[in-house]
Amino acid sequence: MEFTTKESDVAVTDKGQLSNVFHVLANTVISSDANQKNILNYKNNEVVFKQGITADGLFLVLEGKLKISKFGHNNREQIVRLSNAGDVTGYVAFFANELHSCTATAIGQSKILFLSKQSIVEALEKNVELLYAVTEFLAKEIRRAEEKIVTIAQKQVKQRVIEAILMLQKKYGFEADGTTLAITLSRTEIAGIAGTVRETVSRMLADLSDAGLIEIDNKKIRFLNKAALVQQAQ
Repeated sequence: MEFTTKESDVAVTDKGQLSNVFHVLANTVISSDANQKNILNYKNNEVVFKQGITADGLFLVLEGKLKISKFGHNNREQIVRLSNAGDVTGYVAFFANELHSCTATAIGQSKILFLSKQSIVEALEKNVELLYAVTEFLAKEIRRAEEKIVTIAQKQVKQRVIEAILMLQKKYGFEADGTTLAITLSRTEIAGIAGTVRETVSRMLADLSDAGLIEIDNKKIRFLNKAALVQQAQ
C-alpha cells in the first residue's frame, strides 16, 4: 500500500447513481478546505480494512474494485458486497460505531480516498438534510440485506450462481467485445457471492457452458445468451 496526502484534485462523480447519498457526503468532505485528503494505493489482493478492526472512517473507491467479505466457520469467505469506482464502503461499521464485521480487499490495482471520522462528523453536523439522507440510505440497505437472505433461503443453487454472474455484469459491464465480463473472479469468490462452495460453482458453470449459455476461458466468463440466463435465474 502506498500513501499520499493532501491531494487537491479529487472529485467524485456518481455515474447517474444519484440515490447514493455517499457521493454527496464525499464531495462535501472533499470540498472542505480543512479536510486532509488521504489517497491510498493498493495492489491486487491487498487488504483495505480488516474484519475486527476499528471503523474510523469511510473509504471512497477512486479507481479499481473491492470485494467486501465476511469470514465464518473454517475461515470460509462469504462475499457480501462488491465495490466499483465511485462507491463508498465501510459505512455499516462506521455508523454503527462498531468494529468492522467484514474485510475489504482490492481486486487488481485500486486507488482509495480515505474520509476521516472527524471530517464526516463535521459535514453531517452542518447539514441535517444530508444526515437524514444517510439514515434513509442505511435503512434501505437493511431491506436489501433481508431480500438477499430470502433469495439464499428460497432459490436453488443454480439460480444463485446465475444471479451472481448477472450481478457482476450489471455492476462491472463487459469488456470491449461486449460479451466478456469486465471483472475476473475465482470460482471460490463466485461461490462466496452465491452462498455455496467452489466445487458447486465449477459444476454449475460447466453445465451453463455445455448448454451454450456461457463460454469459459480460464477465469474469464463470456455471455452467449444473456436472455436465457435471466430466464433461468427467475
